[in-house]
Amino acid sequence: MDLVNEIVLESGIAILSGGKAKDGTPLLTFPTDATDLFEIYATFYVTLAASDHISVIAELSSEWTDDCISKLSTILNELQLTTRRVKEAYLVKTDNPIEMLDFSKYRSAALTIYECQVIFLDSYADLHALVDRDQLTTDYGGTLQYNHRSWVDFHKAYYPIIDEASSTKNMLFDIARCVRHALGKRRDALDGTDALDTFATVRNKKAVFLDLELERVLEDGQESLEKLQHPEFDPILVKLPAGFLNNAVATLNDNLVKIKECSELVKTHFEEMEMEINMYHSLKECKYQVEEVVETICLMRQEAEDLPDIGSNSWEAFHNRQYFIKHILTPSKEIVDCADSVLADLHAVGMKTGSSSRTRTMEDQLKAELESFTLRINQLNETYMQLLTKFGEDWMNTI
Repeated sequence: MDLVNEIVLESGIAILSGGKAKDGTPLLTFPTDATDLFEIYATFYVTLAASDHISVIAELSSEWTDDCISKLSTILNELQLTTRRVKEAYLVKTDNPIEMLDFSKYRSAALTIYECQVIFLDSYADLHALVDRDQLTTDYGGTLQYNHRSWVDFHKAYYPIIDEASSTKNMLFDIARCVRHALGKRRDALDGTDALDTFATVRNKKAVFLDLELERVLEDGQESLEKLQHPEFDPILVKLPAGFLNNAVATLNDNLVKIKECSELVKTHFEEMEMEINMYHSLKECKYQVEEVVETICLMRQEAEDLPDIGSNSWEAFHNRQYFIKHILTPSKEIVDCADSVLADLHAVGMKTGSSSRTRTMEDQLKAELESFTLRINQLNETYMQLLTKFGEDWMNTI
């Protein structure tokens, strides 16, 4: 805990007693003898409350100067604009105005800022009508027992562990949400830009996951949880109200359970994502091989179409066929062998990665090109053979 926050805790200028408003929001209380040195305290305690919303109570008696009240107005406005978490402000015994900003002008489609409801009260009795007395400290006419020294010691010893468990849980939720979104995102596995961007994001999240020190967080949390469940053995805890400790136990236990559950879920998501990445690279390699073979087939087909004329006699026919064998027929056999190998790879990748529908499309494309190519080569070969035979027979007839 840094020095500033430790000073805040020790001061007692503002307290989180453990009390709650009727709607369940934690009560941030300025004791009746509070002075005007509270700007930093309010901000710190709102963060410390770890709640979506918070309610503020202050008695603005004669000890509160006009400057102090003005600062209270300022800090409430700043808290709303920065944290958007102050729900109500109960102000007791004051005739001084509290000015609140018009938050409507700060609202947008992406940001909602609720106005803080300022409730002016003439007496503690009015306050008790709105906040149960068992949730108020004795200086506000309540029955909630509050020992500031014990509360400070608790937050020094236990709050960092509770807070770390909470932040770790939230980070795990964020990682799980990101990876789940990546897994559920519909994308063409052969669309390199989209796929690689997604994989990079997931791998960054995996690096964050590996840096979380989950084992240590769980061990520290479990050790603190056991102490909180048996406060009689800790001089810090024995002086704290049972309700306060029960809330701490419930919060910490819930966070530890969710850390365990979410970490297992995240691990499963990462395994699924690794399979997706492997499938992507396998399909990418298959796509490259298919394109390479198809391109070679197209070039060879064009070369076959550009062959010299069949020839007008047996000598020309013989030499043209030799050229065809050397430059077309023999390389074509190598191309066919290569294509067969690629087709076998496509089938294997489809079976292994569960992406047979994607590989089948490439298989069909390659088979169609290969069938057309081999048909043309066989036709040319048959033509050369027939002409060579014909010229040979004609020559024999002249003898």
